[in-house]
Formats: sequence, structure tokens, C-alpha cells
Amino acid sequence: MKKDEAEELGFVPQKDIVYNKLLPYADKLDSESNDILCKIKGNLARAVQLRELWPGVLFWTRKLSTYMRLYGRKFSKEDHVLFIKLLYELVTIPKLEISMMQGFARLLVNLLKKKELLSREDLELPWRPLYELQERILYSKTEHLGLNWFPNSVENVLKTLVKSCRPYFPASSTQEMLDEWRPLLCPFDVTMQRAVGYFELFLPTTLPPELHHQGF
Repeated sequence: MKKDEAEELGFVPQKDIVYNKLLPYADKLDSESNDILCKIKGNLARAVQLRELWPGVLFWTRKLSTYMRLYGRKFSKEDHVLFIKLLYELVTIPKLEISMMQGFARLLVNLLKKKELLSREDLELPWRPLYELQERILYSKTEHLGLNWFPNSVENVLKTLVKSCRPYFPASSTQEMLDEWRPLLCPFDVTMQRAVGYFELFLPTTLPPELHHQGF
């Protein structure tokens, strides 16, 4: 069955919704989902190349989110990795509108949810852009002046995003984080609390045994 499905689709799907096979038109789902996925990939790529965040990129990322609700992760591992890398780049665009950033972040969290589908060998994500994003939003120097406004939900979205990306940080990231935040570890200063918060959130705690010497 899996082999027949792969031949029909042209790829091995990551994880589709098994209950879809019980639908009365199940025999048409493969061609239907393939057509929709091709449209999403083509139009999303075109919108990114044209730097058309609104309405292009936002519209087609929402279409991708809808596709995943209807068909699951019915795309190849290569496409899965590329979707994640694209969404990661979109989320970390400097000065991106907050509502747009939150939308991209939620979709990225959804793409990263099934850890068993992607290993560290398949995907690597840098930690520093997420740190800079957190620093810019959660410790904004202009929000208290009324020059920026961030919704209450943004903190939870960002923290969930970091936790979802954390298993894919490079092996060298632990040392880089220690070098970055060690100067903040002064017990008589308020920066201590910020540093501990960053360590708790960012440090990769699920390194494989062969990389434990690079952990903490």
C-alpha cells in the first residue's frame, strides 16, 4: 500500500492522515493533494522571490497550514526540510509585523511537531537569529516608551518556537551560548535573571550520546 501510494504521489509522504483512506472518495485524494501541494510550492516560491509578503507569502503559508490540517504531512522529507527552512527565514526577518511573525511561527511549530520524522542529520537550525528575535521583542527598549506594542500572546509563541527548534541547534551551540551569556551571570544584577531564562530556554538538552561532550 505504501509503495503504491509513493508511486502515485511521486514521493514517500512523511505522515499523512490514515483516516482519510476511509473517505468515500479516497481513491482521488492522492491526485487532489498532489495538485494542491504543487500549487502551494510554486506560488509560495514565486511570492518569496518577488518579496511579496502581503498578500502572497501570507496567503500561501495559510494554504499550507490548511493543507496540513486536511492531509497531514503529506509531502516528502526534502520538502518538509525546505518548508521548515523557509518558515525559519521568514520568522526571523528583522522588523517583521508582529501578527505576521506569529502566524509564520505557529506554522513552523506545527511543521516541527513530529520529532520522529526529522533527525539532526536531516535538519540544522541556527540559534542566534531566534535569540536576537527574543531580545528585540521581549526586552524591547522602545515598548515602554509607547513606540512599539506587542500582544501578550507573543511571549508564549516565541518560547514555544524556541523549544521546537532546540533539538536541531548545531552541536557547537552550547559553547556559543555560554560565551554569549556568561557575562550576564552576576548575582547582584538583574541581568542574572535574564541569563538564567535564556539558558533554560535555549540550551539543547537532548543531544545524542556521541555529542554529550559538547553539551553541558
